[in-house]
Amino acid sequence: MSLRQSRGGSVEHFSDELQSSIKKYETSQGASLVIMKGTSDEDFDRIQDEILNQATPKHQERAQTSFEEARSQRQAANAPENWNATFAPIPQLGLIFDGDWQLADKEAIEDSVEWDLLDFPVSLEQFNIRETASSFEIDVDIQEKVVNYTFVDTTQLHFEDMPTPISESDLINWLDRKTRRTGLTQTQLRAYLVKLLSHLINERKFSLTSLHRAQFQLVQAINSELDRLFSLARTKAFQGDLFENLIVSDELTQENTFEFKAGIYPVRKPYLGSYKFNKHFYAQIDDLREKTDSGTITEEFKCAQLLDFHPKVKHWVRNIPKKPQSSFWLPTHKDYFYPDFIAELTDGSIFVLEYKGGHIDTADDARIKNDVGKQWAKNSGGKRIFLMAKAQDDAGRSLEEQINQAIG
Repeated sequence: MSLRQSRGGSVEHFSDELQSSIKKYETSQGASLVIMKGTSDEDFDRIQDEILNQATPKHQERAQTSFEEARSQRQAANAPENWNATFAPIPQLGLIFDGDWQLADKEAIEDSVEWDLLDFPVSLEQFNIRETASSFEIDVDIQEKVVNYTFVDTTQLHFEDMPTPISESDLINWLDRKTRRTGLTQTQLRAYLVKLLSHLINERKFSLTSLHRAQFQLVQAINSELDRLFSLARTKAFQGDLFENLIVSDELTQENTFEFKAGIYPVRKPYLGSYKFNKHFYAQIDDLREKTDSGTITEEFKCAQLLDFHPKVKHWVRNIPKKPQSSFWLPTHKDYFYPDFIAELTDGSIFVLEYKGGHIDTADDARIKNDVGKQWAKNSGGKRIFLMAKAQDDAGRSLEEQINQAIG
């Protein structure tokens, strides 16, 4: 680590042990201090305290940043991923289709849901047509190879009264191609589109010309409505038989497990705090905030420390949300659920920890996450452990007590 120091700073009063860990180079702007490779964590912290105590208020922030970056580099050098370590495969939840296990992703869940679009009211309330006050008429002269642009004031035109060259069937065929999705048969989709178009023309009083002109806005509104209806269907499914059918395969293979792999960890905002973690699998830790704005330690940071301290934790990962290819997820009625922390224990078991309060969840969302986590851990003989922890649970246990009791 190289650290620039203003003139007047001195290392002569450091102990012989600390001085052997430092080299000082005079520069035109003061001095540059280099902390030698192999310096212990304790000596590194002592050097930091001495330097910060000497630094002027103007230079303290820069020096603090330099030490945080250096600490992160030191931690990265010792990360398990850099020492050929592997993380145990993590079983995933799936569904049985025709006797075969299939990953319970959104498509599989939607395929498993028995429902009919026509059971829902057809309205498309979010769809409206708004004509702009002006547009441009483009006249292309092929022979002369000239393009003429003419400004047209459309406020005096009534496009909805003009005839359109397409029929209702033409528009339905086009919408059908643009709104197809897994879990929805073409027959069911076309029946829905016919009913929807009839509603828009006969009840909402849109002309076919207007709908044709706004076809791209229309297909966007239909896809949004289908998303909403599928969400309702998934919610109903999670409250019924589907939930109990979510299972982990008896025989683990590459196809039915997830694995944290070295070098595949797309960090968004790396942790640069003062505490050195020793067991995080990756060289960097994603989006782990050490303190709140008021200066208190965050609960998620406490979770990370407790995992790092625990003698039964081999290594752990701060799971990155919304990264389905590189993070562990579980299915929910809405989308995917990315637990906060995943740990491999020394006996090969997998411990999944979600901190309740770290996300803006409704009570129902939190309940479903907890239920899905418990379903994942079910029938594993303690080889899969799930805990939704909070600052203090209903039994009055602290965060540390909850984690210790879950891991055993």
